[in-house]
Amino acid sequence: EKAKDFYKDQDIEKYLLCKGLLGYNLLKTNNWEKGVQFLRDNIKESNRMSGKPDFWKSQNEYYIADAQFNLGKYDLAKSIVIKNIETLKNTDYQSLLASHYNLLGIILWEEGNNNQALEYIEESIQINQEDNNSDLGSTYNDLGLIYQGVDPVKSAEYYEKALRSYRKTYPEIHAKNAVLYSNMGLLDYDNGNYFGAQSNFERSKEIWEAIYPYENHPSEAYLLNNIGRV
Repeated sequence: EKAKDFYKDQDIEKYLLCKGLLGYNLLKTNNWEKGVQFLRDNIKESNRMSGKPDFWKSQNEYYIADAQFNLGKYDLAKSIVIKNIETLKNTDYQSLLASHYNLLGIILWEEGNNNQALEYIEESIQINQEDNNSDLGSTYNDLGLIYQGVDPVKSAEYYEKALRSYRKTYPEIHAKNAVLYSNMGLLDYDNGNYFGAQSNFERSKEIWEAIYPYENHPSEAYLLNNIGRV
């Protein structure tokens, strides 16, 4: 909130970014109506104040689509993403286009359309590689998830690629690493590598505890349950 107010009169693009992230955080904390209104207002402001209205409209609607997806409203999320992809295809906003392809792939995977899902996520990887985008690790992680029940070897390869990518971009104590180690632990467990599973689950737990030293993160209970299974 303070960053948003600071940038309003100094850097309109950073102001719109901060305001969008605030709206996204409201959605993620179940303040749905307030979050959507926040993002809709941000779109209106970007139309008046920025030279990139298509970018900001797509970015803010991406936040809404991602939240819809997390609520299990796949059709609503998919309609937003597909519409935005058509808008972004012929723009310079290739990184945002890649994010939309990746989210569409994950939605399709959840719906059971694995082949289509892989096509879109691989398209996201291609764009990110061409654009030298640092978000490749997240896409590799998503591919690892998709292949986990289909091809464990390929799944492990993508998780390793994600880990290498994250190490170039983030510190070891980062939520993305915690999630990745947990995913790797599940893959190990499913394939009977219980020592590897326990090691990865423990590492994920350590990272969450370092990030949230004074409170229990919801993922900790999940990890403790998995450690207990091993």
